[in-house]
Amino acid sequence: MKKEYYEQIVGRIFDGVYVTDINRKIVFWNRGAKRISGFTFKEMKGKICSMNGLCHITENGESACKDNCPLKKAISENKEYETELFLRHKNGERIPVKIRTSPVLDEKGKMAGVIEVFSDNSKLIKAISAMEKIKKAASYDKLTGAKNRNFGEGRIREEVEKHKVKGDLGIIYLDIDHFKQINDIHGHGTGDRILYAVSKTILNSIRLNDVLIRWGGDEFIIILPGINFKTLKFIGKRIRYLVKATFILKDNVRMGVAVSSGATMIKKEDDMKTFIARADKLLYKSKSGGRDMISF
Repeated sequence: MKKEYYEQIVGRIFDGVYVTDINRKIVFWNRGAKRISGFTFKEMKGKICSMNGLCHITENGESACKDNCPLKKAISENKEYETELFLRHKNGERIPVKIRTSPVLDEKGKMAGVIEVFSDNSKLIKAISAMEKIKKAASYDKLTGAKNRNFGEGRIREEVEKHKVKGDLGIIYLDIDHFKQINDIHGHGTGDRILYAVSKTILNSIRLNDVLIRWGGDEFIIILPGINFKTLKFIGKRIRYLVKATFILKDNVRMGVAVSSGATMIKKEDDMKTFIARADKLLYKSKSGGRDMISF
């Protein structure tokens, strides 16, 4: 069979598949890669992934484009490599992907490049399914995809009564730093794009049973049932890292953001108002402490 025939088959694979040369420059990019990342082959051809907008990071917000690059490891170690990272979608959000890289050898057995296969993480697939249920129930915020406040208030009351005896309910109250300035300087259209990217990044980084609520404007509340303080801290910090690594492009210039947060665990004497008020007070502490931080 001809080379073009094999390329046509690979091109139709549902997962993302791309091939690079020995210098990690992209020479092939299939439909699955476009579906997952939003980038076309024309946009990616001849580029290195660290320079083309994908900008893979770990769940701690650390760049995976230098020493931790899966392509670089496959080339230097001449073996298959598998990992889970977050890539940047063309629209700005961070998406969790499972990556498998393998060396490509020429007919003489010499290193010629790398093939990478990447797929939606199972958590993301379940999150998409959950989003469809949200849309059907008309309980979501149309701009961000988070639950709306009307739904959120009822859910918080329900979770408070269910978990306050055991004390295994956490809450994170956050907002985007300097968001009013973004709207004033760059316009509400840009502000909406940032709200969307931040919300999607958060949705992709929390657990399936956690609930993200757009509380108002650029304020969000996350309800985390069945959790302990250690896990609350881990998730809260992870959200901060991932949002800080999120950016949109405006006139080919990166626009990044950061969030300030307050996080706390439920107490036996709490109702919805006292629970949220304590998280709000901690959020204010983060704001007054210099922003881009989380207080517990």
